[in-house]
Amino acid sequence: MLVCLREFDTSELGRRQRHPAAAAPPPPHFERYYTLHTSEMSATIVDVVDCRARKTFSYDVLTRSTGQLYDEVVEPLLMTVLTPNRAAQAVVVIDGQSGHRRCTLLDPVDGVLTRVARAASANAAVAAVSVSAVTLEDSNTLSDVMPDHAFAAAGAAGEPTVLEDTQEQFASVEDAHYVQLDSEATWEAARHRMSAAFADLHHQVISFIFSFHESTGLPNTTMQFISFAVNEVARGMKSSRHAVSSAAALVECRSPTLTFTATKLLYLLKPTLLGHQPGAWVACFSPVSVVEAAEQETFQEAFAVAQTAARLYSSRVAVLSASVQPAPPPHLAPTTADTAAPVAPVAAPPSAPPALHTTAAAVAATAAVPPSADSGGGASEPPLPTASRGVATSAPRGDGAALQPHLVDTPAATQDRTVGSASGIGSSATSPEAVRPRRGSCAVQTEGDDSAVVAEPPRESIQRGASEERTAARYELVTYRTVMERALAKLRAELHERVGELRNTREDVRRERRRASELGAELDEMRAAYDTAVQENELLRREDRVRRSAREAPSAAAAVPLAPSSASSQAPSAPSAPRPPPPPSPPPPPPPPTAHEQQHLQHGRDVAVARGGGDVALLEARVAELTDLVSFHQREIEAHVATESTYRERILDLESALRAKEREAIADKAAVAEARRAADSARAAAEAPSASARASRTSSAVARDDLRSVEERATEVEYRLRDTLDALERERTRRRQLEHLLERRESEEVVRDAAPAVEDSARRLQHAYETQLQQLREEMIGFRAELEQHVSRPPAPQNLGDASGYGATPLHGRPTSSHLSPIPHASSSSVLHTRDDTSAPAQSALRPRRTQSFDEFMEEEPRYELHCAPLLPRRPRRPSAM
Repeated sequence: MLVCLREFDTSELGRRQRHPAAAAPPPPHFERYYTLHTSEMSATIVDVVDCRARKTFSYDVLTRSTGQLYDEVVEPLLMTVLTPNRAAQAVVVIDGQSGHRRCTLLDPVDGVLTRVARAASANAAVAAVSVSAVTLEDSNTLSDVMPDHAFAAAGAAGEPTVLEDTQEQFASVEDAHYVQLDSEATWEAARHRMSAAFADLHHQVISFIFSFHESTGLPNTTMQFISFAVNEVARGMKSSRHAVSSAAALVECRSPTLTFTATKLLYLLKPTLLGHQPGAWVACFSPVSVVEAAEQETFQEAFAVAQTAARLYSSRVAVLSASVQPAPPPHLAPTTADTAAPVAPVAAPPSAPPALHTTAAAVAATAAVPPSADSGGGASEPPLPTASRGVATSAPRGDGAALQPHLVDTPAATQDRTVGSASGIGSSATSPEAVRPRRGSCAVQTEGDDSAVVAEPPRESIQRGASEERTAARYELVTYRTVMERALAKLRAELHERVGELRNTREDVRRERRRASELGAELDEMRAAYDTAVQENELLRREDRVRRSAREAPSAAAAVPLAPSSASSQAPSAPSAPRPPPPPSPPPPPPPPTAHEQQHLQHGRDVAVARGGGDVALLEARVAELTDLVSFHQREIEAHVATESTYRERILDLESALRAKEREAIADKAAVAEARRAADSARAAAEAPSASARASRTSSAVARDDLRSVEERATEVEYRLRDTLDALERERTRRRQLEHLLERRESEEVVRDAAPAVEDSARRLQHAYETQLQQLREEMIGFRAELEQHVSRPPAPQNLGDASGYGATPLHGRPTSSHLSPIPHASSSSVLHTRDDTSAPAQSALRPRRTQSFDEFMEEEPRYELHCAPLLPRRPRRPSAM
């Protein structure tokens, strides 16, 4: 079954909320209950209240509009049903809130049902299109939505049921009123009736039957649309959502005996769940809801939809890996042991369910699953007339119903006992002889007489209550853990491999560059050698020309007569002496090379450059290729790093948001407490008695009020003290950090440059400390001498009768507040206690204290001690004497 995700945005919700009758409707207000994060093949819903509440599931197709849903999901399934010999049945389930299901199915313009009816009617191979609608009631019974008065008066209307063909793996709704869509008005009337009877809390099934022309000889096909409610009403039976999840879990774990719970809706989904027929499960989500709407989609409802979609996606592990063929129950097994077919061993589950990226691929994969061994060539034709579907007929189908054991009527659930279907046949074991026909139809009742039940040993059921869910959840957890461990191991191995390839590629690039440089140097040497050889060849040719010109010069001179001027100038010296031969003149400059020689030289250079340049071009191409490969690997690593940084930033943002929410919650609690306190005080002030009543209060009431006020003040002081201590602790920590930093920097400065100025300053500081210490010692010696004199002086008797002593201000006492107790001075305490046992303070005061060194003074830890004066209870004032 194909799992599709349908997301509704705020614009679509706003258009649905507006009323056409209103001239200027007010803008709707939106509120977000959860967040939907979608990736390429998976989605995650997160609660806005608690980010730990989340659910992740995989999907095949993501759609954001009804038109996209029809084009990518519904239309391929419709073409599969309308194509001959492809599929006999297709199921589309719309799961979500009632508003989403209503607008997706019954919208007059873009509704899926309207477009399916129009497309099927426009098909040339389809002769008639019929539609019916039923509702699954609380007692697991189907109620017809579109019966008319003539149909009910004829008495042909019975209770609709689901007929299952176990041979053709086909299920259809029987004994329901099918309306033939012969015109657009007929379809609008049927759509209005389905819209009026649309149930928010019940599941509904809309079935289309497509009848082909008699000349084609093709059987009828059906396409069913199921409106799957989130908050369904079920009394005395398990919910259909629980039934679908349980069946998907059993299919996923390849149970040898598939036990389906007794809900008729599940039998329509059974061929699709087992992979015998194509289908699609559309999960609708709307993270943002309209405040003014009648219903809002909460996180709990979205979690239920996501959980069901995740179950169905996981069940395809067994459907797509191998055909799920359940074992026959004992009452339908062959009687002889020779004909009993052994049960094939269950194959190990694959690591992950294969993803179906398109609807056509899912339909092809579903159609590729082989049917059962005894299946025929075509699908079973529903017992409906193809000529006229206006009134469904229930003509008797003869006594041949017992000859069709593959047509099974689905059982109904009762409150006193649970009736199921084991391996798609039926849970109540009835003998073939005890089967009785139901109203002359070919459907076989599985609820036979108890006396005709063949005694068989009890068979262990697969369903064991909560253990089934725990087993499926444990298997899902183990499968997910295995898949993720394999994926992570593969990712790590691929990362190490990519890093190794990158390292090898860099080494290859360096090696190729070195080789290219070496070949370039060799090429330069070859060019220099070739140029040298060319120059030598040119010099040799020039010398050859010079020699030839020297040989040809005497003969040319003899042939040419001398000039007259030269003869007259040499005539006087002729008789004197013979003239020596002239010195050899320097060779003339070589003539420039001819065009043929230049062409020959250029050809030699081109050949040398081509020989060395081919290798250089190959090396440059190889270097460019390796450089591109290195850049590709670097981009991949940068992409991984960017993704990781994005995840880390997202985690930090979520943590900061969580802290902000916590701070806001704490502030809100404090504001609420303060408001309550203000309200209590206002209430107390409002309820305060009059002046005469306050005057008549007793002393006990005054004492209680004073005690309460003192406690409140003590509480406030305690809170302030705690805040002060916290601030003090923070200040101490900060001071320690600063001192540690200062010490570290001072030590670094001392280690870095031990300048004499630092030593001089330290020496001066130590000298000043010792000087002050010496002064303090001298002052202490003087104080001790004065204290000894004061102690040795006899106490003066005090005249108790003197009234002037009361008004005198103490000379040696510290000034204190009127609300605090007086603090005696140390000298006065020593004066008052003059007995022998009271001389210990004086003796201890005279003892010299230990002198701290300069280093101990610098290393002394800061100590703070807060002295809080005791609070005295307020005393009632005495009335002043008039």
